[in-house]
Amino acid sequence: MIDMLAAHQTRLARLSVGPSPARNQGGPGVVRKARQYLATLDLRRFSSADGRRYRQALDEATEELTKAMQPKGATWGLARKVLNIFIRDAAYHVVLNSEFRLDRAHGAMELPLDSLTATALKKSVGR
Repeated sequence: MIDMLAAHQTRLARLSVGPSPARNQGGPGVVRKARQYLATLDLRRFSSADGRRYRQALDEATEELTKAMQPKGATWGLARKVLNIFIRDAAYHVVLNSEFRLDRAHGAMELPLDSLTATALKKSVGR
């Protein structure tokens, strides 16, 4: 029997972590290792509306993912960006959100930063 929940999470890991977020970061195999980690990540860890608990879970997962992507030169920043993208996408996914109640954490979620988002934020505050 197919575990549909696991299938949804694995597919989302594949879609969320494409070559773009990891461009020019890490080395060969970093994307594959990140996808493997995210496919089995316990998303219940991120279902808290308490910002401190959410950040603690995110910090722990960031450390775990950084280690999982080694020794290819993956950084903490890349791991954090990948996690933020994946968790946000999981919160928007009807099946995963229904199972793990990730919508509770919307207020605590971090905005995944890329150069375009950073530039837009700086412009909006006059920098």
